[in-house]
Amino acid sequence: MKQNGNKRPSQGPLYTGPWDLEALQQSPAIEWGAEVDYPGYTLKQLYYTGECYRGQPTRVFAYYAVPKGIAGKAPAIVLLHGGGGRAFADWAGQWAERGYVAIAMDLYGNGPDGERMADGGPAQGVFEIFKVPLTDMWEYHAVSNVILAVTVIAAQPEVDETTIGMMGISWGGYVADIATSFDQRLAYVMSVYSAGSFATGSCWMAELEKLGASGLQAWEEQFEIMSYMGQSTIPTFRATGTKDNCFYLHNWQQTYEAAKGERTLRLANGWQHGYTVPWEAQEFFTYADSRARGGTPLAAITALRIADNEAGASYSSSSQIKRVNFVYSSDTASWPDRLWHEQEAKHDANRRAFSSHLPPGVTAYFFTLEDDRGNVVSSDLVIL
Repeated sequence: MKQNGNKRPSQGPLYTGPWDLEALQQSPAIEWGAEVDYPGYTLKQLYYTGECYRGQPTRVFAYYAVPKGIAGKAPAIVLLHGGGGRAFADWAGQWAERGYVAIAMDLYGNGPDGERMADGGPAQGVFEIFKVPLTDMWEYHAVSNVILAVTVIAAQPEVDETTIGMMGISWGGYVADIATSFDQRLAYVMSVYSAGSFATGSCWMAELEKLGASGLQAWEEQFEIMSYMGQSTIPTFRATGTKDNCFYLHNWQQTYEAAKGERTLRLANGWQHGYTVPWEAQEFFTYADSRARGGTPLAAITALRIADNEAGASYSSSSQIKRVNFVYSSDTASWPDRLWHEQEAKHDANRRAFSSHLPPGVTAYFFTLEDDRGNVVSSDLVIL
């Protein structure tokens, strides 16, 4: 662990909190396990050395999927599960079938059977500040193990290390947000549901309140996304649903606004929190292909403007935009409980512009654009 104090520096080098980035970018010891052949890829088990836990060395288990028929080097992706998850073999295989070398590690100290390994790191026990040493906390190990996973996959001979991406879902998105704020090796990151400012808008507010003022301050300085997000420069595809009950929507907005890198958004009306929705959403594959393989990018939307009670923007797109929707709420309830309405917006395809009249009493709104491939992107969220 690197000792760099409790206060984030206001200037100078990147803030890395309790993590020693230079050490984590050194190749750990790797042990290969069982191997299974599938029609389009080979799935391997692997173990790599993690950070010490309770003074003892640890190993991290992961699935490693390699597409068959690779000519030269291939793009790669690091896959981070969320709460209640594990190293998902099928998720790694899903990306390998699309031509990506994929690594999906377990972040809870478990092996391929989902059972705890004798030399695994901590299970997920978040917010344990002051209860255990920083280097024994789950947050510390999760971020460390993900940075190590990037180191592992970048060293493989079949991987093009300039096209490595990362996708994290829920708590996996939390880990991705922190790790990629100071590990600049990634070509892009895709963060699903995750948002910072836990204490002001998340399902963990009551847990954080129990820490008291000093405990909350200590946790936020070391493990709060917003302590790191302002230095993030990696291109990001960020997605969530309007009624997400884990990471509240206003904080999702603040999180993407804090980052400095190019952003693409997918705010979906009614998306449920879980794995199935992002696994089945084609926008993640389209975005990754555009960043790593020269594929056709998703549409890009300019900043929204308001004039005479009319909101709108312009866009650029290599694909035809076939529909633009206006999504709004007039509710003032807690974000997960708000009611949202959706209607077709005015769309001028020749000018590549869209707009909508703002209904009376609107409290928040955004636009969605769907292209002729079925990909949907969103404008920024506006909160009035």
